[in-house]
Amino acid sequence: MLKKLRLDQTKKYEQSIATNEIVKMLVAFVKGKKHHLYIGAEQGDIFKWDDLIIQDEPNSYIHIQVKRQTTDFSRDPIIRDTYKQGTRLGMPRDLSPFDETLKSLADWIKDIDPTTVNQKREFWIVLPEGNTEIKSGLEIRHLKSLCETQIKSATTVDKLEQLAEEDSTVKSCYNWLTTWCNFEDWEHILKSLRILKIKTEELESVINNKTEDLLKDIFCTDKVSEIRLKIISYTDENSAYTVAIKPRQLLFKLKDYLLPTIATWTQFEKVDSHWNISGIHDLEFNDKIERPSVVVPSLWKNDKIRDLKINATVNENCKLSESLMHLAIHLKGKVNTYCKNENDWKSYIKNKVGGTIGIDENDLDDLSISENTEIFSTSDIKTIGSRREQENISEELNTEMLAKTWTLVVKDIENKLYNLGATELRDAVEQRWNIWKPKLENYALDLKNLFQNILHPTSEGEDICGELRIGTKTVKLLASALLLLLVVSVCLDECNDGDWQNISSNLSVKTIGLQFWSGPAGNRRVKEIAEDGKEIIGKEKVDLLIMSKVQDPPSDIMGLDIMESSQYENTLANGKQLKLLVTNNTHIKLLIRDGKIEPLKDFLNKELKKRSNANIIAIQNAKRAIS
Repeated sequence: MLKKLRLDQTKKYEQSIATNEIVKMLVAFVKGKKHHLYIGAEQGDIFKWDDLIIQDEPNSYIHIQVKRQTTDFSRDPIIRDTYKQGTRLGMPRDLSPFDETLKSLADWIKDIDPTTVNQKREFWIVLPEGNTEIKSGLEIRHLKSLCETQIKSATTVDKLEQLAEEDSTVKSCYNWLTTWCNFEDWEHILKSLRILKIKTEELESVINNKTEDLLKDIFCTDKVSEIRLKIISYTDENSAYTVAIKPRQLLFKLKDYLLPTIATWTQFEKVDSHWNISGIHDLEFNDKIERPSVVVPSLWKNDKIRDLKINATVNENCKLSESLMHLAIHLKGKVNTYCKNENDWKSYIKNKVGGTIGIDENDLDDLSISENTEIFSTSDIKTIGSRREQENISEELNTEMLAKTWTLVVKDIENKLYNLGATELRDAVEQRWNIWKPKLENYALDLKNLFQNILHPTSEGEDICGELRIGTKTVKLLASALLLLLVVSVCLDECNDGDWQNISSNLSVKTIGLQFWSGPAGNRRVKEIAEDGKEIIGKEKVDLLIMSKVQDPPSDIMGLDIMESSQYENTLANGKQLKLLVTNNTHIKLLIRDGKIEPLKDFLNKELKKRSNANIIAIQNAKRAIS
């Protein structure tokens, strides 16, 4: 990149300025804040303005002229005249380097309206101090004051003309600019000075100290001098004409020095019809950017401050938007989501899950979603263009979220098995778990369907997205449901070979693990799963239903005494044709705690037989009524 930087004092000064700007860019990028997109040199299209070029935003550039000038630029008169003697008698006096810089700006802007061009431009002149003379009696500080104090958005040509009559330094600036630098009039000058900044920076040692102070924000304090030299070396290595310094590429070279407390982030930005993905969670490879296999475990780890940034409006017809909702729902602790139009995202999430993910009545109140006030673009991105690519990324995110949830569920089940103690029930359940586990691990679709069934009663309707409930926050619900399903399977099916959808050959089974649900479709209200349990039971087309978070006995849930055939006949008429309902009631808990299989098996078989007899009587009564 910066091939013009040499070891003479002028070039060292340029190098210090360039390194300082690069570090500002790098630090802002690491902090997940607005930053320069890249910094380069000799890539501009404006003569004399290519010492340093910064792309500040898409279609926005800053051109920097660096001048290590500690003596006067010129002591010629403010109004350009001619040589009075010698071989160049009568010829106009030569321009100083400072004159040439401003003349180049004047020539470029002459036929341009900076307010309407596609690419926004800004121009900086950076030098050590403001007392250096531009011309005899006219100093840098005078031009700086004119730019900073007098040139405002409301400034007019008439105001400047009046000011020149009242202020001799303003008049001197006008005379110098129009006679030495090719400006035609105040209108021409005003156009230029609106986009010109004069910056006075101290010499190299002071700038280098400031640079190292900035580096301390993100890197180990005792390494900042070494890091600054590495950045200089990196810019020298990338001195080719077409190469620019980008923050993530530079960070990759310095990642080992990062402070362990640095908050990491991933951003999804919607630009027109495509998405850009960027961030600093995934720094394993320089050419890989924020892979879902890294991002999901990082954001769901909750071991340090991490941020998910979504610079996009919610789109209900976008699969990637839905995956980002899924990711955001299960962030907790130190991990936060920052969304553009946060209220829209929160509202849509609540609609998609019916106001609960199944834990309690207000479990969506603590969604870690805030307004994205730090919206920015960055240069190191992975662009997701076509709808197919977006669907693929969405599926990758979903796969990783399912895998992470499964890992946590397995860990929780292992803990629950340990807590069962050394009993024959524990041993039998563990043996069956060791059959089911590899099958679920190897078939992601079966695992997803199982989890969705556990977290989404049919009665809630298809407008509820059960998949969004699958995540870190519902791990305990899923693990408890699976454990009770395993217990029932062991007791009712001695030959189960790994089918969690059927108990033996004649009992289809479903487990509902929610503690709260959203109510039936058309009558939404978050309530405990035991409330309106009959609404749930009547829609489930299975023989055996397990409700792992219901502590009431089955008869209370069904609202009848199952021994009374007339009442059971009514349930048949309403489609409630269960052969067995199992809840996690007190009696079941005691039997499980006792750890013996036979008493639990006898209890479940008796319950199954009761309902079977009631079913037979109800069918007979129905036939008599017809005849």
